Amino acid sequence: MHNQNKLLRLLQLISVLQASPAKTMKTIAKLIGSTERTVYRYLDLLKAVGFKVEKDTNHKVYIDNGSLDIKQMFTTEEIKLIQESIKVVAKSSPLKDSIIQKLSLNNEASLAGNNLLKVHLSNLVEKVTKGIQERKVIVLKKYYSANSQQISDRQVEPIKFTDNYTSLVAYEISSGRIKYFNLERITDVQVKTQSMTNESKHEDVKPDVFGFGEKEKSYELVMKMSLRAWLFLKDEYPMTIPYTKKDKKSGDYILKTTVYSLVPAKRFAKGLPGEIEFL
Repeated sequence: MHNQNKLLRLLQLISVLQASPAKTMKTIAKLIGSTERTVYRYLDLLKAVGFKVEKDTNHKVYIDNGSLDIKQMFTTEEIKLIQESIKVVAKSSPLKDSIIQKLSLNNEASLAGNNLLKVHLSNLVEKVTKGIQERKVIVLKKYYSANSQQISDRQVEPIKFTDNYTSLVAYEISSGRIKYFNLERITDVQVKTQSMTNESKHEDVKPDVFGFGEKEKSYELVMKMSLRAWLFLKDEYPMTIPYTKKDKKSGDYILKTTVYSLVPAKRFAKGLPGEIEFL
C-alpha cells in the first residue's frame, strides 16, 4: 500500500506541476495530500530521473515542459504495470524501477496520470450531477483558486457544467454570485442534505475564456506570447484556443478576446516573465 500511494502521489505531483500557474510548496503539499518535507523528496526524485523542476521569480515551483526528452518512451508492458500498480502493489516486478526512471510528461506516462485524473473527474461529475438533480447544496472540498492562490471549501448551489465539462457553473452562497469553478481544482465534492434556496438567482451567464461570468465591466484583451507561454495557456485555459492565432511574421501567438476581469491574465503573465506582452 505504501508503494501504491507513493506512485499515486508522484503522478498527482507531475499533474500539479504541469498545470500553470506555478505554485508554492505549501499549496502543492495540500493539493496532493502530503507534507512539504515529502514534496521536497519527490521533487528530488523527479529531478534525478530527468525532470527540469524550476522556480519562477516568486519562488513558486513548476515543471519546464520544454526541457523533457520526448524520446524516452514506455513500452506497452510498462504502461500496463503502471495501471495495475494503482490497484495492486507490484513489489517484485523488475519493471517497477525502470518506470520511475522513465516517467515523463511527453510520453505514455502522461496517459497513466491522465487516466487517474479522468477517474477523479468522473467521480466529481457524478456527485455534482446528483446535487443538480436533487437540487441540493454541495461543498467543493479544498478548492484551489488560481486567482487568490488560496485553498478552501466552497459551499455552492450547482447549476450546470460548461459544454466541455472543464468547469462547474454554480451560485456561491457566501458571495452571492455566480462563479465558474475549474473541475481539476476540486479535491472532492460533498452533497449536503440542505436544499437550494437561491434558484431565482441562478442566471445563465456565459463565461469569458478565463471562466469569469460577470458583465458589469468588460475589457478587450490583446495578449502576445511565446510558444511556451501559449502551450501553458491552452492547457490551463482551453477556452482561449479559438481566440488565439499565430503571427506568421514574428512567430508569436496573439490572444484577442473580451474578458470580464484582467486578474487571471495578469497572474498568468507574472509566472512567465518576458514571454507575454499586453498590446
